Amino acid sequence: MEQVTLSLCMIAKNESEHIGRCLQSAKNWVDEIIVVDTGSTDDTREIARAWGATVIDAEWQDDFSLARNASLEQATGDWILFLDCDEELAPESGPELRTLIRDSRYEAYFIQVANLTEINSKLLAPSVRLFRNRKIFRFEGKIHEQIATSILANYGQQSIGQCSLSIIHHGYNGQQANIQAKIKRNLKLLNSVDDSKRDGFYYYNLGVEHLRLREKEKGLACFLEATKLTAANLGYAPILALRTTTTLMELNRYLDAVRYLKYYQSIYSDFNDLFFLEGLCYLHCGWYSKASECLERYFGMTPAPPWYPMETNYCGAPAEEFRDWLQGRPIPLDYPEISACVIGRDEVNRIRQCIHSVNEIVQEVVYIDTGSTDNTPAIAYQHGARVFTIPWAANFSEARNYALDQATREWILVLDADEMLSEEGKKQIAELLRTAPPDQGGYILRICTFLDSSGTPISTHPSATDANCQLTGSCRLFRRKSARYRGAVGESVTASLISAGQTVTPAEIAINHLHYQTDPQYAARKRVWKTETINQGLQDQPIPHNYALGMELFYAQDFAAALNCFETCHQQGDMAGTPNFFYYYALSLINAGDHSRAVKLLDEATGLFPDYTDLTYLLGIAHYQLGNAEAAAMLLRRCLEMGDTPWQKYLACPGTGSCKAMYSLGTILARQNLASEALDLFFQLADLPEWFDQAIEGIVVISNMLDIPPEQILQQKKLLNAEGLSAAAKACAKMLNFKDGLRCLAIASDQLAQQPAPRNFMGIIQAVELLIKSFCHGNQVTL
Repeated sequence: MEQVTLSLCMIAKNESEHIGRCLQSAKNWVDEIIVVDTGSTDDTREIARAWGATVIDAEWQDDFSLARNASLEQATGDWILFLDCDEELAPESGPELRTLIRDSRYEAYFIQVANLTEINSKLLAPSVRLFRNRKIFRFEGKIHEQIATSILANYGQQSIGQCSLSIIHHGYNGQQANIQAKIKRNLKLLNSVDDSKRDGFYYYNLGVEHLRLREKEKGLACFLEATKLTAANLGYAPILALRTTTTLMELNRYLDAVRYLKYYQSIYSDFNDLFFLEGLCYLHCGWYSKASECLERYFGMTPAPPWYPMETNYCGAPAEEFRDWLQGRPIPLDYPEISACVIGRDEVNRIRQCIHSVNEIVQEVVYIDTGSTDNTPAIAYQHGARVFTIPWAANFSEARNYALDQATREWILVLDADEMLSEEGKKQIAELLRTAPPDQGGYILRICTFLDSSGTPISTHPSATDANCQLTGSCRLFRRKSARYRGAVGESVTASLISAGQTVTPAEIAINHLHYQTDPQYAARKRVWKTETINQGLQDQPIPHNYALGMELFYAQDFAAALNCFETCHQQGDMAGTPNFFYYYALSLINAGDHSRAVKLLDEATGLFPDYTDLTYLLGIAHYQLGNAEAAAMLLRRCLEMGDTPWQKYLACPGTGSCKAMYSLGTILARQNLASEALDLFFQLADLPEWFDQAIEGIVVISNMLDIPPEQILQQKKLLNAEGLSAAAKACAKMLNFKDGLRCLAIASDQLAQQPAPRNFMGIIQAVELLIKSFCHGNQVTL
């Protein structure tokens, strides 16, 4: 049999870092190597010759096809394989390469090029890289040059075969290649292309370069232009479809991405990744059922033909991980349909998570925008909401009722743009509505307001750990018929439901309010809007006006101004039916340091609302601040007997009838030298993970009072472990007790060293850092 030969043809310039790897990968499978060097100033030529290449010097003329064709002119093999210097032939591809060139059926072959990215993913795309050495086969295009055009023109589509060869491309990985220099060169060449030659392929390649610069908007604009100019049967059309939709997704334009994906699915019905990407769009929007359906279809499809591009890890994970994550999350639609109604303004950083949290459980989201100056309406739209814009009229009920008028489903779920429905809440709502009686008009849900990332900024006791949220009840789930909001501020729908003869009852379903977990500028801006609304909407109602304004000032921690408002309410109005008023008023007094007036007010309030634990807790704190430790201890014991405040009736801070009261009581008892009772409380608290560090700190304080090593007390309750000792060391650091702190650390380190891997040293590291910081601060040492 006549020997069939193969030439490797390459072009290069200053590729000394990469060309050796490329040549090494192909050396044993080709018969000659032709390298056209277009002006290297490094060792590229020498390295190529060392690998046996014939090096041809050629002047760079801003035209890749000219350089490529120069290499073809020098090739003597029967077949041509062309590679770039930042590529390599996959190790397993060599033997097949030699087999393919002995096949007389085809003029060329598509080879899968695996483009490695910086996120541990591969974009697999077919490219004609292996073809017969014929004079009529020449590259075309100044940049992103193509050989396939001349092959198709002379022999047709059927002349190009498929194979399993693979080329690994490192050029998209910024850690492996000088991407910026190459992008700059490519853009220069693309911008020099004559307008008459700017076809779909041109705009596709221009878009790719913008993406490599992370200019996603510009890249998308190019892809959309390319789409207009590209026939579906062109070789690059599938990867254009992929790039267009993934770029839309990266820009969070999920609704647009789904529309393009459905269009492309109608053309490329066997392009599997299009169905997977549709599922990812739904997943990012919170439509778990739709996402699950798409993934089921994706996994049920036969492998896509090799001429389609494919990415191994979309969004940084394989498809199997997304499928596993979705297990148990879709909710069957066997309950009455729901409209979610949301109002907002300038909520660009929050609206996505709000809509995402409800999309699975509701059948529509109605978003009412009251004057955003940012991109909030567009984001809401791209996540599936029906968006309406109205002018703000300083009336929350007006905006809420407008949303109700646009809703079309039987039930309404109301959220603010900075709120989220909990994951468990979705399933609870479905279960609740499946069995809702006909006269059930609505449900009061639990609103959890997280005051900041670490806890409330409003301290009531120097040694007490405040709960990081407040709980209130609000009717947020109700039937649309007969429902109308009332009140410009502090709006409520409950009265309209009850007047229509319907029942409204509490339900243990949580909505998380994240307003205070945002940047301070946003919170301040929103406070200005709210204050303006209070001043305009309640200007003719002095008591509600002062109460609402006082609450805004309270959360702004302007307690002096808040007190002025609350005092006006107390003097001029009957607040006996407003229990939360006494909470805000009393806590403002405590924070302002007026503990005597706080005691007087709270004596009145606890008489009016004897089951409001938070008021009893505040009364105990106020007494303690006045030096009445015995009275404070008695009141805190009463809190423990009462249990936590019922959120269905009052504004509640979790823990005032349990762990929070327990810690405060333990601290007071310790300062009264009642060590045994205090230790019992701290030992109970140590069983609660969220209170563990505070409990250990209390134990260390008592050990210091009793002059007993902290590890000795920890051992009594089986807390002598690395976690307990690390927490003890941190407590010692706060008290500048370095001797005990270092000893606790030494014991903890010894214990961890005896444990099998993996070992968690985080607690010890934190304790060491705190000890060093405390030591330097105490000794005025600058690190």
